[in-house]
Amino acid sequence: MDLYEILKLKPSATKDEISSSYRKLAMKYHPDKNGGVETEEWGKISKAYQILADDNSRSLYDNFGTINNSLGSNASFNSHVGGELWQSYIGNLEIGLWMLSFMDNSELENLFSTGEKERRHAIRVSSIVRYLQNKLFRSPEQDESSQFERSLREEAKKLSDEPNGKKLLSTLGKIYIDEAEAYLKKSSTVESNDFSYLMERLVLYLNIFFGYLTSLTKNKPNLEEVNKLVWKLSKSEISSIAQETCKKVLYNENRNEAESIQIAKYMCLLGKVWLEESKL
Repeated sequence: MDLYEILKLKPSATKDEISSSYRKLAMKYHPDKNGGVETEEWGKISKAYQILADDNSRSLYDNFGTINNSLGSNASFNSHVGGELWQSYIGNLEIGLWMLSFMDNSELENLFSTGEKERRHAIRVSSIVRYLQNKLFRSPEQDESSQFERSLREEAKKLSDEPNGKKLLSTLGKIYIDEAEAYLKKSSTVESNDFSYLMERLVLYLNIFFGYLTSLTKNKPNLEEVNKLVWKLSKSEISSIAQETCKKVLYNENRNEAESIQIAKYMCLLGKVWLEESKL
């Protein structure tokens, strides 16, 4: 069952929206409103709220369709690419789940269904888009460019210290600049078939991955080697998700053109700051 549908919400719902929807549904389905009878519908509503109201369980559900923490920790490769600080920019890496698909585990059947993969992708994209929009949109009162740039540089220094941080700064920085400049010039960038491209890259790196696994029987890998491998496996995925989210941030029909131009300029600034930091 889709927990967001049960609470009549979109995956991008805020915590306040989750609480508000729950209260409204409780007015109709709570046992106190039904002669003390706990209906099946109320059971679903209670369970959905219990999971989505908690940040940790919601994150597990959004990324893996389950709140099984051991499955989530085994699937996540993010600790090798950016860690927690980068999560808001790149989301949870799908490559970790792809590796799990080689395991024979009944728990994983739903995880790799087409509908579940599409749901995870939609949630991942909407979460990154929401974060970027909130970061880049500046109200007139907030519009202090020099102060904003300082905050970006301070953040970039912290991001660069994370696993593969400089590579992420360089890769995403270039994408942000390209997408923002394309919008400002009113030209369209060439869109590739992201899924097909990603699969091609996954196949390309498959031999690298299994060759590496074979070497584990002879040599104990160090963390740096693991981080390098995971970066090679995930770079295409990260680039693809960054391009998609940038377009959604820039080409938002709910904003006027002046606001979108402002966001594009700040996205370009963010990219330039990240590129500069990646070279230090």
